[in-house]
Amino acid sequence: MVIELCLERRNFGKGNPLKSERLESQRDILGYTLQDRIGTGGFGEVWSAVAPGGLSKALKIIYGFHDEKRAQSELKALDRVKALRHPFLLSLERIEVFEGQLVVVSELADKSLAEAFDEYTAKGQLGIPRASVLRYLRGVAEALDYMREEHSLQHLDIKPENLLLVGDHVKVADFGLIKDLEAGSHSLMSGMTPAYAAPELFDGCPGMHSDQYSLAIVYQEMLTGTRPFPGNTPAQLAAQHLHGKPNLRQLPKGDQPIVAKALSKDPTLRYSNCRDFINELVNKKRTVKKSIRRSDIHLDVDSNTMTLPGSNNSQQVTPTLSGMGLPYKGTALKSLGPPDCNPQQATLRPTLVVTIGATANRIAHKLKKQIGCRHGDLADLPSTEILAIDTDRQALNELCAIGVSGALGVSEVIDVPLRKPEVYRDRTHSLLSWLGRRWIYNVPRSLQTEGLRPLGRLAFADHFDMICNRIQESLRKIMAVENLAKSADKLNMDPGELSPRVFLVTSISGGVGSGMALDLAYTLRLLMNENNIASSTLSGILLHSTCKQKRDPTLSTANSISFLTEMRHFVEGGFTGDPTIGLPDFENEPPFDFTYFNDLGHDLRASEFNHNLDQVAEYLYLSSTSRCAEFLDKCRDIESEFDHFSLRTFGMSSTGPGNSKTGQDAVGRVASGLVSRWLGGDRGRQFNANEFVDRQMKLAGLGESQLVERISVVAKEVFEGKIETIVSDAKEIVLATSVDSRVTIQEFLDGVFGVADAINAEGMGLEVCHEMQELTQQMAGKDAELLQAEIYKMVSSQELNIFKAQQAIDCLLARLDGIQVKLKQSIRKHRADLGIKLNELRPFSDERARSSQEFELRFDRAVSAYCDARCTEFYRRFTTSYYRTVARELESTREMINKFRIKLEKIQVDFESIEEVEEVEKTDDFNMNQIFSESINRDLDQQILKTELQVYQSLIRDWGDYVSVFNDASLMRNQLPQQIRSSAQRVLTNAYKKVSLDDVVQKENIGPEQLVKWVKDRIREARPEVDDCGGTCRLMVGMPVLSGESMLPRILENKFKLKNCAVNGTQGNFVLCFEGEDVPLANVAFRLLESQPDAPELVKRINTRNDIDWSTLDELL
Repeated sequence: MVIELCLERRNFGKGNPLKSERLESQRDILGYTLQDRIGTGGFGEVWSAVAPGGLSKALKIIYGFHDEKRAQSELKALDRVKALRHPFLLSLERIEVFEGQLVVVSELADKSLAEAFDEYTAKGQLGIPRASVLRYLRGVAEALDYMREEHSLQHLDIKPENLLLVGDHVKVADFGLIKDLEAGSHSLMSGMTPAYAAPELFDGCPGMHSDQYSLAIVYQEMLTGTRPFPGNTPAQLAAQHLHGKPNLRQLPKGDQPIVAKALSKDPTLRYSNCRDFINELVNKKRTVKKSIRRSDIHLDVDSNTMTLPGSNNSQQVTPTLSGMGLPYKGTALKSLGPPDCNPQQATLRPTLVVTIGATANRIAHKLKKQIGCRHGDLADLPSTEILAIDTDRQALNELCAIGVSGALGVSEVIDVPLRKPEVYRDRTHSLLSWLGRRWIYNVPRSLQTEGLRPLGRLAFADHFDMICNRIQESLRKIMAVENLAKSADKLNMDPGELSPRVFLVTSISGGVGSGMALDLAYTLRLLMNENNIASSTLSGILLHSTCKQKRDPTLSTANSISFLTEMRHFVEGGFTGDPTIGLPDFENEPPFDFTYFNDLGHDLRASEFNHNLDQVAEYLYLSSTSRCAEFLDKCRDIESEFDHFSLRTFGMSSTGPGNSKTGQDAVGRVASGLVSRWLGGDRGRQFNANEFVDRQMKLAGLGESQLVERISVVAKEVFEGKIETIVSDAKEIVLATSVDSRVTIQEFLDGVFGVADAINAEGMGLEVCHEMQELTQQMAGKDAELLQAEIYKMVSSQELNIFKAQQAIDCLLARLDGIQVKLKQSIRKHRADLGIKLNELRPFSDERARSSQEFELRFDRAVSAYCDARCTEFYRRFTTSYYRTVARELESTREMINKFRIKLEKIQVDFESIEEVEEVEKTDDFNMNQIFSESINRDLDQQILKTELQVYQSLIRDWGDYVSVFNDASLMRNQLPQQIRSSAQRVLTNAYKKVSLDDVVQKENIGPEQLVKWVKDRIREARPEVDDCGGTCRLMVGMPVLSGESMLPRILENKFKLKNCAVNGTQGNFVLCFEGEDVPLANVAFRLLESQPDAPELVKRINTRNDIDWSTLDELL
């Protein structure tokens, strides 16, 4: 058995001495021995226990001390229930206070109805069989009616977890929320389960039919596995219970009207008691409902009829919207000629883009990313600013993540979270002037709107001053003359007037944007008026969409319709200010100068949704930082001649190497290619390290024979005038020794040439060794510096080559190691020869040998030969020491180069990381984006060389050389990768500007049929989603700035009869942009309602303010 004590887990009470950790060790309470914990929740936990006498019981511990509010409420309810006696009410046997905690003992059930349901579904069934459900709930109904009729009590927390099976009956349990209907006002929000709560409970007004409402939900869930209200959060569920229409489609057709009556919003329209409700279900014959799938319905657009399957004679059904009987039939946008404009003379204006909510903020991120891919850092365009607003702090943090391409800066986001309900309750007086009380008590735990519009406006009002201050800062920045001049120079445009374009972008199907966008629009007007900003244009880009596995589509559509209704109200009647936040009235002034509506689509996959957001970001880019803005501005100017309010829209199709994804990949290829070049690349593979080492060894005199000769020269300088003395002293030692002279002369010469523990006549050996060591080290140090300098050139010159340097140093060290090995072998062999020469001195210790006539000559020759051999050994020993010193110095250089290599390889990995490939449906037989990219990639080597030159001139030269940069951790971590990327972007942007469609078609042998099909697909993609809502549109063809004339505009006009305005204003893309105007608002509303006919039930319930007598939906339509 599992008893869920509360859906929302909260901890009431500052101390809970009997909570789980203690209960695990304390097994005995009030004489009951705890067995297993069988339920837990925010208010307490339930254990199976053995009572005195061996009977099994359920023991419940209520968290919080017994004198706290929660425990007192529980105790009061339990005292009331303890007196109740009914076979289908779980009996309470004991209520005690133990160590300050409330403890309740009751009979132990077998399992809950929820567990029984799980057992059936585990067997593959949808739920509990209907007959069993009705048998179980009939007993529940009797118990609930007994409580109401005999004691005026309502349970108020009926749900499967609180209905417990004992034998083959269900008993009602967990009476924590039980209320006396005659006791007056009630506070229920802290304990009820929103999924099953009657609408009146959210207003704190439980009635005699509240439990019946919950029972109806339990019936549908246990039978079908679905609830009539699918919300996922308490806030969503509250809105659906209060205003939504229950989804009863999964029920048998005969059950639907019965359950619908029990779920009436008006309690007086429900059954008189629970028994009547269950009896009606029992007595109703079950009918089988044949489901009709959306794919089975065929819509004839021309006749505006739907054909249902299963009939020989097609049944004509006129689509109606929520019973209004108003058919919707769309009309395609009518194509007009382009406005009179000269984009090549376009000037740059300041631009502020304000985005609200998760969807729009992703567009802000994509816009910054696109600007970065084409022009470098947005900071280089100070006359363009982005501000992203949201209640979701985590989502904003993700947009600001360091290292993410297009990441927003901290100064570009405004965090406006909701606060806890108790904070707003302290400000009830001011809030209740426009906000319903129920919204204050329904702020979600997440402190986000969770799709509810009034909460979006609450967040706006709560942070109004901060929002105003941040917008003021951005307006001042973009309006600075020097910033406009800097941006214009960067974009190769002339600076225009200080008349800013302001774009407010938001999804009106969500709670944040739909709740605050209208107030924010008038706030922008207020701030521009206060700053004396004239001739500004405020454009609202309003987005609608529904995605798979996201918010309830009915609520999303209702939000959009409600927003459009409120917007129309302000357009026709003026804006009603809000003195509580300091926002004044605006008479005869619409929220926006230009109001765009774009339907991004319905039931979208993530990849489809992401692609559509890319197109909105592209539109904003063209409208703010390109010559294409001239065409779009002229189209908007035409609207000022209209004498009525209507919507605008746009559609985009973009192909070419300058696309955000394609361009980013190209930047990665060039940047990675440059690092690869530095690491070696092709030019490193052609390097012959052995030839380099041979040359350097020869130039430095580092060959073995050369070096021994150099060492001997040094040694002769050290031994200058001393060799004769050494030989003379050696002779005297031999002559003075009457025994074997070998030991004596060897010890003497060991002392001379520095062998430890040797006798040292006159201390000459120690002196000579020290002097020789010092001179050898100096020579080795100088030679090592010369070699390091040659290696250094490879990693410090403009043509950096880590692979070449590493090959050179590795080969050089290997050569030195080889020489040392040979020297050591030579020394060992020479020492063996020394033994032979030493043996030749033995005869001269004999007195008889000294009397020989040839003694003097032979003696001089033998002693001199032995001394010369010792000198040679001495030279070789210091030659080996020399090589060790040089190798040691070069090893440190190798370590440095290896560190450089590792750092560069890490940078390269970052450049090579490719973002997740999006599964966008292909419409082309060939991939034009790939063809454009390949045409650019043919010059990859040249692009890498140009990028290398820019990096060297922009960063490396300022720091001296590559080694200085590589040795600076901060430069390697941040500035170098950024400089490589921005340099690659500049190089590619210059290449993109020159891309010609005509040249690509010719070089790639693209046939006329392929080209026409590609253009046709681009037209289809570019048509606005609301193309069927009427209005007019004009077509712009955007092409790379230096591409010259193109066949594309001619194909569009001659083949497809689409007049257009060709603009050389993109950074490598070929763009089709339909700019729509005069789209009837009513048609857009009808279009939305067609997909969600239940939305009108919610529209009037989710207005942002209750101090305004809003226009009705009928007036909108």
